[in-house]
Amino acid sequence: MSDFAAPPLPGTAVIALAAMGSYAAGGRQVQVTGADRRAVSLSSALSLDHDPNGTFWIDQAYVQYFVPIARRCPLPVLMIHGGGMTGRTWETTPDGRPGWLQRFVQAGFETHVVDIAERGRAGFCALSGHQATHPITRSLEEAWDLYRFGESADFASRRPFPGSRFPVDALDAFATYTVPRWPSAAPVQMEGLRRIVERIGPCVVIGHSQGGGFAVQLGAERPDLVPHVVALEPHGGDFGTSEPCTPAGKLVIVMGDYLDTSAVWSDLHGKTLRLADDWRQTGSPAEVIYLASRGLHGHSHMMMMDHGSDAIADIVIRHIFAETAPLRRDTATGDQPPIMTVSRQAVP
Repeated sequence: MSDFAAPPLPGTAVIALAAMGSYAAGGRQVQVTGADRRAVSLSSALSLDHDPNGTFWIDQAYVQYFVPIARRCPLPVLMIHGGGMTGRTWETTPDGRPGWLQRFVQAGFETHVVDIAERGRAGFCALSGHQATHPITRSLEEAWDLYRFGESADFASRRPFPGSRFPVDALDAFATYTVPRWPSAAPVQMEGLRRIVERIGPCVVIGHSQGGGFAVQLGAERPDLVPHVVALEPHGGDFGTSEPCTPAGKLVIVMGDYLDTSAVWSDLHGKTLRLADDWRQTGSPAEVIYLASRGLHGHSHMMMMDHGSDAIADIVIRHIFAETAPLRRDTATGDQPPIMTVSRQAVP
């Protein structure tokens, strides 16, 4: 059997890793001068006179990677979370089930999970004057509406949409996934993602929501490095607006249910369909998958956390194996495709 033959879909298999680790990508160096020193207490045993002047590195992304021993796909996967979230999105569901990270590693994918700049372990810039806007944080009420868990009037009673698959009993746990975000940070976040795909090499990019928009933009800008894009209910993703971009790979967009429950989602749905049309106009293939058309009903914007999320992951896994089949070893000729390896050399 080929080293890169499509495996059975993952179940409860033990994860055996050849390597795991982390790295930073992107960011910039800044100098602070003329700021006043001040006394700070760091613990009951340590107080000092803090000097805020000096050289600092800010706006970097943080990436953690996992390389299974049994790699079954020649292309690594990069997972990009959505707005106001972190890479934790992919790790474990709010009610404690294994997330897509485990699912993809079990399926044999080298998997990279990013915290984009100013989120999660990437940290945020605490230097005065280096952020153009103030941070915002999404309330649970706003999340309830925007993520299509239920009607606004039913938030207090926690009554979801009929047939909803989101684990509403774990709503308070879900609230802990939310982190502050800076609305002005998208350019530095995108720059960090460019550096990541340059470091990884050719890869499949899976993005959710805002991260889906970033994934589309990466695929348009660097089809040599991003031949396949999977966007889960993306927003943004404009390409070809500042300079001509010609996507060469395939775009797959995945959509859940309840898209007609608000004006916001009616508008986003229309923009998503236009995005797919724009991609096709460049001569590259684009497919929009409605989960309900695959018999998977009741899915929210946070589809990777819904009950039944494994079945959605498996649709994506099957798609990637089908699209990368030409890259896998030809058992008749023995030709071996290039194998991606995790570089230890930092990309600034």
